Amino acid sequence: MTTLTLTTDPANGYNRLTIEPTAEVTRVRRSDANGTADVRTEAGALPHPLPDTLVLDDYEANGPATYTVTTVDGATVSGTITQTLLTPWLGTPEAPQFSAPVPSVMTYAAGTSTLSTVHEPEGRGDPIVIVRGASSRRGTMTVEAGTYPEALNLLRLCQRGQTMMLRQLQHPGMDMYFLPMNSDIVTALAAGSRSVFDLQVQYVEVGRPKGYLSGALGWTWDALTADFATWDDVADAYESWGDLRIDVRKP
Repeated sequence: MTTLTLTTDPANGYNRLTIEPTAEVTRVRRSDANGTADVRTEAGALPHPLPDTLVLDDYEANGPATYTVTTVDGATVSGTITQTLLTPWLGTPEAPQFSAPVPSVMTYAAGTSTLSTVHEPEGRGDPIVIVRGASSRRGTMTVEAGTYPEALNLLRLCQRGQTMMLRQLQHPGMDMYFLPMNSDIVTALAAGSRSVFDLQVQYVEVGRPKGYLSGALGWTWDALTADFATWDDVADAYESWGDLRIDVRKP
């Protein structure tokens, strides 16, 4: 029987799924406070053949999450984990190395606008209306950053031109994927070298991006060079480039 082992890394904001398959793995799903969705994987990770262990890192779960692994024969195995986000997170779900925890979301505003069209032709007393639903959420939020370098790091995340994600546990329903339209560093407390800064973001809520996972948080070139003396050592430690990117080493 396929086995599923779940661990969590709150410091880097992800759940790790270690799957020992007895049949080809075809799908991995997550259910949490934000609904049910496929776990984002690297390109080519699924379907996953025997007999290799499949390791997936999920950077989009929030709160208690239930994972279901489906194999080619239709069998499923499930497991639940309670992930505790110590603070909110901002980042890019497709490239989680461009993510950061933030102390808090200080202010938040969300509104919608009608997408209906109203035509008022000359000579007609009542308008012609093409009725449509309202837009997705859009508004502003102020994120506590801390020092100026920390605020600049958050600003650079917003400059990447990628869909971002807000994750937080305090207010159910506030989590969202969004595009930062305008981002500004502002002074929250002016105290010379001890000044505190916030990041103000004007956003538009968008759908979940469909791209593959292309990186990992907490695993850098500096960490790699500290662990290995040569590229031959690296090649001996990893089965593939994909395993190297998320630091999954051979048993």
